[in-house]
Amino acid sequence: TAAVVVAYIRTQILLADAESRGITVDDDEMSAFAEDQLGTSDYSTIASQYGVSEDQAKQVVKENATLKKLTEEVVPDAPTDSVPEAPTEPEDGNTETASKDYADYIINLAGDEWDAEKGTWASEDYHSALSSSTTFSKDSATYADAQTAYYVAYQQYAQKSQGASTAWRAYVNNLYASADVSLYGLYI
Repeated sequence: TAAVVVAYIRTQILLADAESRGITVDDDEMSAFAEDQLGTSDYSTIASQYGVSEDQAKQVVKENATLKKLTEEVVPDAPTDSVPEAPTEPEDGNTETASKDYADYIINLAGDEWDAEKGTWASEDYHSALSSSTTFSKDSATYADAQTAYYVAYQQYAQKSQGASTAWRAYVNNLYASADVSLYGLYI
């Protein structure tokens, strides 16, 4: 279909731009990409799973790994981590019981925004969200505290992701607008 042809052309435009920028991927990067995205770097397994030849599987992984590197170069502020995971609800259902596990969850979720040396927040987002909590400390927090921290982390991720998506969309639309493509027909 025409949509498949246009998608192919768009991919080729992006790959040509990556090449002009000197972006390449080696075998180790391809394997890491395949492991991360597909759960395996065994190309025969990938080929079998998707109904393509092993060479085609390698080519698709190479192209997608290249496009990932291009994206990271064009939009360096894009979130590299996955969407934050919500805290696990307490087994007994009591959301007000404090535990070290929830404190650890919050501190791990906050990452650099928690100043471990000072035992306080390095950013305003978490500080504002948890300042009214009477139960949060570096050693103890409730499920409700963990939920509050999760909402902060999720909101930060969404804002960063939206900004990166907007920047990427503007970049690719500029590339596509510069392309001149002529189709004379599709033959089956």
